[in-house]
Amino acid sequence: MFKKSSPTVAAVRKEAKRSTGGEPTTPGDNQAAAQRKALLHEVPVDIRQQGRREATQDSAADRPRSN
Repeated sequence: MFKKSSPTVAAVRKEAKRSTGGEPTTPGDNQAAAQRKALLHEVPVDIRQQGRREATQDSAADRPRSN
């Protein structure tokens, strides 16, 4: 049998895996990710989108360019 998971649980696990760099996560990682997601829920959408754009730009700036 497959274990059923809600979209919220799946999102928290995905966030935990992203924050650990793809490494296996612990229940503590999942709990920390759930707390971050709960805090972000209170932040206005436009500010969250701005933060994602800045993070994407920072990540792109750190990558070496291929010609």
